[in-house]
Amino acid sequence: MNTIKSSMVFAFLCLTLLVESAFAAIPPTELLYVQQGQNIVTYSVNTKTAVTKKLSTPRTAYSVATKITINRSGSFLYLLGFSPAIEYFTVYSLTAAGKPEP
Repeated sequence: MNTIKSSMVFAFLCLTLLVESAFAAIPPTELLYVQQGQNIVTYSVNTKTAVTKKLSTPRTAYSVATKITINRSGSFLYLLGFSPAIEYFTVYSLTAAGKPEP
């Protein structure tokens, strides 16, 4: 009976280490969307090292003076723009990597 318990504990520890090492190999990243003039720049940010990588820079139809609010929800990126005379609303679908599609 003790042999079975020992084997079960050993198997559980091996499985735990295997799962931990699988997740440790994948660097944790977040996506960051930033307005730069008429562009929305997408960055991948490593949350452990803060290293950034530019992924895309799609151009919007908004004027340079437009202030843009950016929100992501699921597989969509929502832009709400305000200028002195006009309000804008645009929705971009996102690729699997999180890049807005034109």
